[in-house]
Amino acid sequence: MRMGRVTAWAVAMVAVVGCSSGLSPVSSPVGSGAGGSSPASSPTPSPSPSAPEGPTVWLPERVDARTPESVVIRRPLPFCGVEEAPVPRPGEYFDATIRNCFWAAKLDRREAEFVSVQPTMEGDRIATIYRLRPDGGVDLLLDSTQDRFGGGGWTVTTCDRLVAEPGDRLFGPDACGEPRPL
Repeated sequence: MRMGRVTAWAVAMVAVVGCSSGLSPVSSPVGSGAGGSSPASSPTPSPSPSAPEGPTVWLPERVDARTPESVVIRRPLPFCGVEEAPVPRPGEYFDATIRNCFWAAKLDRREAEFVSVQPTMEGDRIATIYRLRPDGGVDLLLDSTQDRFGGGGWTVTTCDRLVAEPGDRLFGPDACGEPRPL
């Protein structure tokens, strides 16, 4: 009996620790994944230049009825991590380690995923999930549900390719279609 209580306590502690960070990826039942990255020091090791093994699905801090099922149950891809810009630097912070991991997957024609969380000028968090296809194209899943002055929903934009860009941004999507609501 005593062992049952210890096990229950350990499971509860893992659940509490796992819920303490809204930016950690959620591992699928088949394997474990890598953690995210942010400008502040993180207890999670940084990803290597190639995407780590194991299926991982990152989900936003608040998953609710506005989160499309296609986002929640999407197929896991090798996960390069989460880059998160500090407020108030919207669009100014890029994590080179995470982006190099994603670019390496592109060069190797492998699938991969990473998340970029950038604040609006008001400090609202906007997350973009980049999903690299083997053909070199990329799908951008944009979560603007936390943007008080924006559309407040999810969209998907399909782009034909990634192109190199100067500076620390390293690359950007190119030949993109119109965003579609999810």
